[in-house]
Amino acid sequence: MRLRATIGLVALLAVVTSAMPARAATVRILVSNYRFCIERPFPCDPLDIGYVPGPNGAPLVEQYSPITTATIRPGDRVVFVYADAACDALAALGCVGHDVQFVGGPLLPRLRAGQKDTAEFVYEGGLAVGTVLPYFCPLQGHYQSGMTGALRVGATS
Repeated sequence: MRLRATIGLVALLAVVTSAMPARAATVRILVSNYRFCIERPFPCDPLDIGYVPGPNGAPLVEQYSPITTATIRPGDRVVFVYADAACDALAALGCVGHDVQFVGGPLLPRLRAGQKDTAEFVYEGGLAVGTVLPYFCPLQGHYQSGMTGALRVGATS
């Protein structure tokens, strides 16, 4: 009897939860070693290049790295986390930190060298699933050396 009630409760929960929208997530993008990467316990790698930029920072071709492209859904909070020891070491030579500029879109507040700055926004939705939002650091020499990334709009579950 107890087993039957438990199975019935599990089946009911499965039906109820499948009808509920997914909870919003926090997507954290690490900014380190003059790169953007999905946050992990170690710094971004020199090969963490989101896309090949053209002269204005926009993608030269529409190809994005699956390793550095994060998926976002409506309601998700996207947080860029500054942790660039390389830039901090070069602050006396002019590294002021990094900016996050979306191609054809907003520029987020600067992530300053020597600080534990974050810049964030909430994705409200409205773009088709699969839409890619490329971004780059517009500071001189940064995107030209590969400091690019992308967010891809995913399906709501």
